[in-house]
Amino acid sequence: MYKRIIYFITWIVALAALFIFFLYKPERIDLLLQTPFSLFLELSLLVTITWFIVYLQSYATLMSIAKPPPFFDYLSVFFIGLLINYSPIRIGIAARAFYLAKYHSINLSTFTALSIFRLLAMILMSGLVAGIAVLCLPTGIMAADILLLLFFLSCVVIPLIIFSSIWLDYWKYLPGNLIGNPVASFGRSFRQVNNKLGILPVISALLSLQFIFVAVRMKLCFDYAGIDIGLLALMVLAPLGTMLSVLAITPGGIGVREFVVASVCALLGYSFEQGMQALIIDRISMIAVALLLGSGSMPFLLSRKNMAPGK
Repeated sequence: MYKRIIYFITWIVALAALFIFFLYKPERIDLLLQTPFSLFLELSLLVTITWFIVYLQSYATLMSIAKPPPFFDYLSVFFIGLLINYSPIRIGIAARAFYLAKYHSINLSTFTALSIFRLLAMILMSGLVAGIAVLCLPTGIMAADILLLLFFLSCVVIPLIIFSSIWLDYWKYLPGNLIGNPVASFGRSFRQVNNKLGILPVISALLSLQFIFVAVRMKLCFDYAGIDIGLLALMVLAPLGTMLSVLAITPGGIGVREFVVASVCALLGYSFEQGMQALIIDRISMIAVALLLGSGSMPFLLSRKNMAPGK
């Protein structure tokens, strides 16, 4: 019960923050409307590439322990899942799990172990990249600001997101019913793929590539918003934005990702308002791509002749 209360409060606060952001200064809407269409096209292409990289991570982990489904069939399910993630139910990952269990005999426990394995890899890679960037921040940023940033990331944001996330509900499906002990659950998911550790370099490389494309998107948006963002700042913001999109409390992480990343942007010495403006532009592109690819994938998937168990 308390989890649902925290989830509801966080959802309302995040979405209300976006509403107030525009209500306080209506001219911000005009700035959004003036965004060049060419920028949205660039961002949409980069978003598509970014999500394709995420798909490759999922497909690669499946290949490591089982015969994967047809490449383009599962790609369609993945894009439909992205669209579902932007709905209030936010269970796009569950749709993929259902598809694999029903049509390709990959049970929920296996899928959950692989998903948590990828989640752990993402958190570790994000922490590594952001940690290196924080340690290399210029001396002009006060030590107290660095400590506040580390505290904000490691002790407040990520635990709250994980606690309230749909990922927590999947732990109970692991062998041994390890709900309530996420550390043990992560360990078990790791052991389930420990005979295929060759997948680790592949996932790490794909995650690095994902961070690069997210950083390029942010750079384009920040440049348009008038922020000359530095490489070290992007090394902090890109992994953080990635995690907040995956560990989503609100549909697609709307509101939470923008507010948290813009706040960290302010801690790094940039403008919170311009940061929000930039991130909202990126969000619009993400929603547009999810709608286009998700809705476009449905007819393709339904037209497939091999949508039957064992085929």
